[in-house]
Amino acid sequence: MTDPATTWATLGAMLRSERDLVAAGDAVVRTWRVPRPLATLDDLAITIERGRRVGIRSLRAALPRLRTRAASRPESHLRLALLDAGLPEPLLNHPVVVDDRVVATPDLVYSEARVAIEYEGEHHLLDAEQWAYDIERYDALRAAGWTVVRVTKRDVFGRHTSAPAKVAATLAAR
Repeated sequence: MTDPATTWATLGAMLRSERDLVAAGDAVVRTWRVPRPLATLDDLAITIERGRRVGIRSLRAALPRLRTRAASRPESHLRLALLDAGLPEPLLNHPVVVDDRVVATPDLVYSEARVAIEYEGEHHLLDAEQWAYDIERYDALRAAGWTVVRVTKRDVFGRHTSAPAKVAATLAAR
């Protein structure tokens, strides 16, 4: 058994994808909708510097890219795809408030441009309640003057990812 920080540090030698290493780290340090994170960013920093560590370069490169409000691997990959394409860093799971009421908490947000980005996993299509809830949120966002960019697995993980282009075009139009 290892603690979460050591487990993440061990992944530095196993995961070949920097985005997967960041997504795993995001899950470890996540503070959004959990009572407390499995480990802190400081815990991870201390752990990777203890002794000799296989994959230390990957870990050191990934550490500053970790975020505490990512809620899933696809969200982490999407955020990194946007950053790697030269787009500004979006807020993660940031509440959109209208008239003192939270109308939605989109996956990624460019608040000044009023652009919300939602990753649509397959479960959104298979769960009728989730699907209805999503439509209500998107309608509420549009009514508040926001543009909603919906992306899927193919947009983020496909052979020719299109999520950054979709988001860039939307930001340019706003």
